[in-house]
Amino acid sequence: KPRMPCVSPLASSMKELDEKSTATPDTLHVVMFKAEWCGPCKVIYPKVEELSDNYPSVKFSKLNIDDDERSDVIEFFSPTKVPSFFLYKKGVVVDSIIGTNIGKLEDMVNQHL
Repeated sequence: KPRMPCVSPLASSMKELDEKSTATPDTLHVVMFKAEWCGPCKVIYPKVEELSDNYPSVKFSKLNIDDDERSDVIEFFSPTKVPSFFLYKKGVVVDSIIGTNIGKLEDMVNQHL
């Protein structure tokens, strides 16, 4: 049976993300900003997928920073580097991390569950 991808592309507008986040206030959203040309993004991505398998209650999403159609989301989070991760809950950014430290990301997820 093929494995379902757990890190889904972020298809939401900022308005939709806000609505989802407030409709399920206990759900932690982890948004990964990445880019096709980013080597470290490719290195950490399998680890992020593994993390999403281990935390089924957390909603993991990814967004390519070069995606002009999602500029409202990119503007809201304002990632300065890739990979960047933003932890988002109840319509608010509760934490963020830049880089490939998967252990630190997992610690942050645990703090906000």
